[in-house]
Amino acid sequence: MEYIRVWLMLLYMVLLTNVINVVADPEGFLSLACGASTAFVDKLNISWIPDKNYISTGSVSVLANGNKSVRYFPQPTSTLRSLNCYQLDLQGGVHLIRATFTYHNYDSSQLPPHFHVVLNQTIISSVNLSSQDPWVEELVWSATYPASTYFCLLAIPNGGAPVISSLEVRPLPWSSYKIGLTGSKLLQKLSRINCGEDFQTLRYPADPYDRIWDIDHNYSPVLSSISLSFDGYINETGVEEEPPLAVLQSARLALNLNYIAYLTNLAETGSYIVIAYFVELQNSTTQTVMNILVNSNLQSSNYIIPENFTASERNFTVEASSLLNFTLQGMHSPPLINALEIYRIVDLLRRTDGTQVNTLNAIRSSYSIQQDWEYDPCLPVPWKGVKCSSGSPPLITSLDLSDSNLIGTLLPAFGDLADLKTLNLQVNKLSGSIPYVLDDLSMLEVMNLSSNILDGLIPAFTSLPSLEILDLENNILFGPIPASLGGLSKLQRLNVQNNNLSGPVPSSLKRDGLNLEISGNLCIEFTSCTSPAPASPQLAPVNISASSMSHKNQVGIIAGIAIACVMAIIGVGVFAFFLFKRKHKGETTKSFSYDVRSVGSNLDIKNWTKAKQFPWHELVTASKKFKHEIGKGSFGPVYLGSLVNGQQVAIKMGSNSSPFNSTSFENEVILLSQVHHQNLVSLLGYCEKSKKQLLVYEYMANGSLLDHLYGSRAQHQRLDWKTRVQIVVGAATGIDS
Repeated sequence: MEYIRVWLMLLYMVLLTNVINVVADPEGFLSLACGASTAFVDKLNISWIPDKNYISTGSVSVLANGNKSVRYFPQPTSTLRSLNCYQLDLQGGVHLIRATFTYHNYDSSQLPPHFHVVLNQTIISSVNLSSQDPWVEELVWSATYPASTYFCLLAIPNGGAPVISSLEVRPLPWSSYKIGLTGSKLLQKLSRINCGEDFQTLRYPADPYDRIWDIDHNYSPVLSSISLSFDGYINETGVEEEPPLAVLQSARLALNLNYIAYLTNLAETGSYIVIAYFVELQNSTTQTVMNILVNSNLQSSNYIIPENFTASERNFTVEASSLLNFTLQGMHSPPLINALEIYRIVDLLRRTDGTQVNTLNAIRSSYSIQQDWEYDPCLPVPWKGVKCSSGSPPLITSLDLSDSNLIGTLLPAFGDLADLKTLNLQVNKLSGSIPYVLDDLSMLEVMNLSSNILDGLIPAFTSLPSLEILDLENNILFGPIPASLGGLSKLQRLNVQNNNLSGPVPSSLKRDGLNLEISGNLCIEFTSCTSPAPASPQLAPVNISASSMSHKNQVGIIAGIAIACVMAIIGVGVFAFFLFKRKHKGETTKSFSYDVRSVGSNLDIKNWTKAKQFPWHELVTASKKFKHEIGKGSFGPVYLGSLVNGQQVAIKMGSNSSPFNSTSFENEVILLSQVHHQNLVSLLGYCEKSKKQLLVYEYMANGSLLDHLYGSRAQHQRLDWKTRVQIVVGAATGIDS
């Protein structure tokens, strides 16, 4: 029985110990063992977990002694940007982030790597494991609200594979280190000294925030100072960094010489903060009075250490380079110091403009771009194919996706990159028409869309005052060259070779300083086509004088007129035939038409049509607030728009003089949504808000038939009679349907 009791007591103690171990970690501690496969608890009773849930890249290895793992990141050969990031989901407040980088020849190559440490989008420091192995990097920074923080390793060309062995996050007091964390800044630790302690470093659990306090070093005079210690109560009220009691209970005190100095080597010129902690550890009839200097510059005059074992601190922000000399000069008694912290202030760079980041992500998703496009597109180094401005925040100024196997339509989203100076999309498989929204890129200097399969008309670019090069070679664009391109005063090169363009070259493009390349098109000349399109037939009597032409010419002209007349008669006959068929259709269509008119005001339009009901705000966004007017009819103006899926549409907006009231508008939507034919433009949807009535149609990039017959397009290229007959038959078929 006694044996069982003892066994149960031992089991209880084991279980109690395990419970203590489980709850030992303070809230907010995160300890990642990089490359480890299992969790463990170290000798400080801190729990460590594998890092695999915090990073998705890298390979794992074990150090030669076999007791520690590492994660390393081989440099890829396909991109200049090799950025590997841990995603840390931090709560709001001040945090300490400590990373340890250990090489110890884990790869047996005797080539310690050199790489950058990055927090979010800012390069913090460079790690050189050939000069120090292991290397510890410690940062202090403040998060105003819970958010993901990215701790990254950035490879340096020819610098070897970055490697990391541990990553720790520790919460710090809310109000601590605020002198250096104002604005968008963080602190890189250079030195944290437990003055007067000569034997061992101090950390958790003595410091509940797990800061590592080094033994006293780099001070002078070495032989004319002593260590003091005290094991009683110390009042820390008002010391916002909350240094541990054990640190405040020791001090460095000068003896014969009336000063103490601490020297810290600096890697670069910049801003630094110095935080010094003081406690009077001896009962004395006189208080300690000191001058405090940094690099011989007086920072505090006649500073008096408080009495009654009360802790105090003094902090300073200074500019320094190469060396920081912190000196205490005693005035009436020897100076003393209990602890010293020195940090470099790092300005955090702002993220790239959010709208442009979202646009690039949409482009990446639409074209399934496989290259290394992750995190910020501009910082710390730009994505492949991306160039950015140096401002804050950075803006995307160049996008080169040439020869990237882009397949599909040319997305209007490219027009949202408002600060682009260069857009290079050559040698891809982009199809469809060129979006008119590219005319919004007012800062664009180079646009290269060559070697794709783009069709349709060249947009009448009018808002690109900085454009110098427009390269549209090797596509299947048709129609005339827009005369408006001649209004681009800085245009130096226009390359439209190997398309299906036709018509004369606009006179506005015939100017010095413009290199115009037009070869390889169907029918395009500087004056007129070499094979002019036939004129429309004139059915009025023709007076042909025998004296003005030969018999052969008379026969040719008469034959041509006869053929034209026959073609016209055939067209009219076909059109009349289909009208006759439609007139004699059954009563079903009539009944449906009457039914629609009779119920349009009684039933919800959504129950009578499959056309999409667009929200007003979606069409406002699609049309960029109805910016690009492309036509006008009896219903009202027509605007170019681009839906969220990239489809271009024509948006007709009812004017105040529109013949439709609410009921007739609804009837019109119902009727138009029932008509589907390859020769008729489809109604995609509608919108009715207050007095606003909008119809959304497919966008026809080649313009209207009226324009081809009598408008600007007719001036450059007339439709031949075969095409006209095809149009007549197609339209008649649509009506008959």
